[in-house]
Amino acid sequence: MSATFKTVDRKTPYILPPSMDDWLPRDHPARFIVGVVPTLDLEPIRAAYAGRGSEAYDPSVLLSLLFYGYATRSLSSRRIEAATYDSVAFRYIAGAAIPTMTPSPPSGSALSQARRETAQAA
Repeated sequence: MSATFKTVDRKTPYILPPSMDDWLPRDHPARFIVGVVPTLDLEPIRAAYAGRGSEAYDPSVLLSLLFYGYATRSLSSRRIEAATYDSVAFRYIAGAAIPTMTPSPPSGSALSQARRETAQAA
């Protein structure tokens, strides 16, 4: 008797874009971090942005990525950047700043700079 397997088609396009809200379980730690960080007073960090150059990532997104990175032992900015490509949880935290929706997710240098500025503002 031969075995039957389900076929996998990785090139089937979605009719509608998937909702990032469906990607993680309701009790996932990434959801907790995304819920808590906006309640923090981030005004000193926001005030430090000079408004020059290209549009900056929201400090709450960068801080959430750093917090989740620390929680999962992804301490390197470059590792966190790579995780925004590979990890559903990091993509969820990055929101619309994921590779399929914008030119690029937060870079390692943007995360590293956010880490320095957060430390200075604290």
